[in-house]
Amino acid sequence: MRDGAHYFEQLALSESPDALILMTAEGRIVHWSRGAEAIFGYGRAQVLGHTIGELLIPADRIAEEAQFLKETLEKGFATFEAVRRRQNGALLYVAVSSRVVRERAGTMAFILHTEKDVTQLKVQRDAKLVEARHRDLLESTPDAIVMVNPSGHIVFVNGHAEALFGYERGELRGMTMELLLPERFRGAHVSHRAGYFDRPTTRTMGVGPVLYGLRKNGSEFPVDISLSPLALDESALVMSAIRDSTERKRIEQTLHEQNVGLARATQARDRFLATMSHELRTPLDAIIGVTGTLLMQLPGPLTSEQENSCKPCGPAPGICWHSSTICSIWPKSTPEQSSCGWTRPSAGKSSRRLRARCVLWRKAGACNCVLPCRRRTSCCAPIGAC
Repeated sequence: MRDGAHYFEQLALSESPDALILMTAEGRIVHWSRGAEAIFGYGRAQVLGHTIGELLIPADRIAEEAQFLKETLEKGFATFEAVRRRQNGALLYVAVSSRVVRERAGTMAFILHTEKDVTQLKVQRDAKLVEARHRDLLESTPDAIVMVNPSGHIVFVNGHAEALFGYERGELRGMTMELLLPERFRGAHVSHRAGYFDRPTTRTMGVGPVLYGLRKNGSEFPVDISLSPLALDESALVMSAIRDSTERKRIEQTLHEQNVGLARATQARDRFLATMSHELRTPLDAIIGVTGTLLMQLPGPLTSEQENSCKPCGPAPGICWHSSTICSIWPKSTPEQSSCGWTRPSAGKSSRRLRARCVLWRKAGACNCVLPCRRRTSCCAPIGAC
């Protein structure tokens, strides 16, 4: 039979569920138990020769750990609660008992850490504090409320949250927040959550990327989330107000599709009007030009019957057909100024020709300006006047 005392010592060291970590005076790990492998996720070969500061301690807890180490060296032992980081980045709470191991001569040889995972105990303690202080208020809110600690474990959920995600009363307490997220978002969310606890700020609902929740039955749904940091004695929590945005997303999608359809209809209308305007203006310009020429008697005098036949085809008084565009202008012309704003010059050869044309134009009783004046006069002139 083996030596009983030695055998049981080795068995306790190797099979203890707690993490047993033996370090040199410089903090280098020389022993890493199976319990440490199970709790933190690192294998023995991965940690030997490294410090726990390099592997386990979050950046914002370095100063706190240094204070604990100082207390251990001064007193020979210390007991404290600390936060550790697993290999996968997840945080957990541990109860640490540390002591100095000395040689027979009394000099310090090693530092022994015994670390026990107390995350669930921490969750239960914080949950009792939240329920004692804020339960009635949180249950009365219309939104789903989920409160999480820095390790990512759910401390409190109200009835709306349990109904929204399909869980029974109390079933979510102690679970990680990532359980409520689709699988594809969980890995990135761990680092996002850790970063938020490093720099906690209030985030309003609807700000940021589109988020999705995962129900217990595996169905996904879009959510709007607002985040608020909450201090609870020595604990830091984050309160999430969650709202199912399925209906809002459906309405937004419907409005988007309707706006796209409206834009397409508007484009089709504009193309139709442009085509029809061009198709109508071309023959009308020709008809009005010929009719205006006949009414002005440029080809020769018209009979009374011919003049009466042409007048219905000409433009109404006060309308100027200029450069193929219909535009509203001044009332009926005066002897000195045409209804399209053309003023007759008072002298010169060209003035006499323009004056003669204007007389014919006034006799017609309408403005039939079809072409712009080739000589850049102050306004358009009747056809053939320039």
